[in-house]
Amino acid sequence: MDISHEDLRAKYIQRYEERAAQYEKEEKLTGRVLLYGNSYLDNWHPAHLDDLFRELSGPNPPYVNHAIGSIAGADLLRYYPRLVRPYLPTAMIWCEGANDFALGYTCAEASANARAVFAAARQDFPDLPLVLLSTIRPPDLRSCPERISRKDAYDQFLADYARDNGRCLYLDLKPFFRETQDERFYLADQVHLNDIGYERLTRFVKPPLLRFFRETGLID
Repeated sequence: MDISHEDLRAKYIQRYEERAAQYEKEEKLTGRVLLYGNSYLDNWHPAHLDDLFRELSGPNPPYVNHAIGSIAGADLLRYYPRLVRPYLPTAMIWCEGANDFALGYTCAEASANARAVFAAARQDFPDLPLVLLSTIRPPDLRSCPERISRKDAYDQFLADYARDNGRCLYLDLKPFFRETQDERFYLADQVHLNDIGYERLTRFVKPPLLRFFRETGLID
């Protein structure tokens, strides 16, 4: 018997809603770079994010993190009107393509959901700079070859989208993950980065991210 997306998502729905409601109760920080996606963004410690965005012009802090652990693209699309639109972002950083496949979505479905989020953001905020992080490749992925092929296809979708749309950066994380397969960079689950891992990730993404922000006027 096939298991539907709804069956696989069911145990996470309450967690998503609780996290979204928590964000809505916090001070409403508008006009900032908005992080939107899965646990890799959600778990990024503010100290590392402060370092990453230190050079940005505008309010302090210059970012707002609305990522949700275990979430997939379909629910990121569903929460867009609550967690993105009201916050008037100056740029959006996206990271997904992991939970999509764990929850049974095909690459076509995952790509369509991501594309719908990007389209909504560009409709609400024309020329909004988009940063599309490639899929995560932690050590545990080595035991799931079928997910690797799906992630490869999803990453190609992201790269093609960035190529075909202005003010959009595809940031390929595969070199980072190739260099950090050692367990010392990860929590016990060998999926999520620990503080050392996030320090390395921050150093990896910072140069291309700052170049993009300069090109798009977010850094004077």
